[in-house]
Amino acid sequence: ILVGFNEPLDSGITLSALSVSGGINVAGFNLIQPDLTSMQIWFDALVDSGVTYTLTVTDFSDCEGNANVSDQGDFILPFTGVAGELVINEILYNPRTGGDDYIELKNISDRVIDLQGWYLADFDDDTVGTLRPIATSHLPMEPGGIFAITEDSMNVKMEYIMHGIGRFIETDIPSMSNDSGTVFLISPTLEVAEQFSYNDDMHFALLDADGVSLERIDTDRPVDDVTNWHSAAATIGFGTPGLENSQYYPTNVDAGIVTTDPDIFSPDYDGYNDVVNINYQFEEFGNLATITIYDPRGRVVKRLVENHLLNAEGTISWDGETEDGLKAR
Repeated sequence: ILVGFNEPLDSGITLSALSVSGGINVAGFNLIQPDLTSMQIWFDALVDSGVTYTLTVTDFSDCEGNANVSDQGDFILPFTGVAGELVINEILYNPRTGGDDYIELKNISDRVIDLQGWYLADFDDDTVGTLRPIATSHLPMEPGGIFAITEDSMNVKMEYIMHGIGRFIETDIPSMSNDSGTVFLISPTLEVAEQFSYNDDMHFALLDADGVSLERIDTDRPVDDVTNWHSAAATIGFGTPGLENSQYYPTNVDAGIVTTDPDIFSPDYDGYNDVVNINYQFEEFGNLATITIYDPRGRVVKRLVENHLLNAEGTISWDGETEDGLKAR
């Protein structure tokens, strides 16, 4: 591992000053010249993936003789992720004038994933376009972790006051059309882990989509389910880069029946119960569903899906939009 210090170290440091937890030992080190602010350390055994180790340095001082009795730092060798562990969670493809796009990813696995080796790509000339690396060096992402990827993180932070601290990656991202397009997430084995095709119709009809991100309602639901995406809430500034989505609402399926959750919802863009989830769970595959919303007088409000092929279980969401593109009462 490579360890960094905020001051040049005294070259008199010895091997006995270095120890590590987890059943391995420090076998040697090399204080890197000429600045003496970093040290390469190697061990007498292999480091296990997913294990958090603690390195302790004792009785060391900087070049000016300022002593530090003891200091510690943790390190981990993350797993190489596979398709299904890292997902597209939020996307801003149509920023306000002068703003920047961003793509947000979430680790939905129970292990630490290394983002090195993952790529983003767009759809170009009927094929997957240029692969753009997300991280050029090891970058661990904890279970449930979220990163927003953009070309100008400062710009995004200024535009969206509700953002994650330290949850940005600044790098080249695929160019995204302001009305529709497809973004690909490519795994280290160079397979398409996810592809998300977006368009303006996925935003709430009464909302100006400029500067409004699309948020995934539930990461356990398919990325290509158009009802699984919703405009970010107005109350948080229409985007949550690096934070949990304002519209996050996990599915709650009861066996053998069709249920709605919540019983009362309010599509007013405040991030609280802005959509209703229609959950289903059957014993077999291959059912077709037609879902129609009626008002109390039996008049059609919204034809949500017609002859929609279902899995054995899943969810379809309604955001309160009527057939006429208005907001239902």
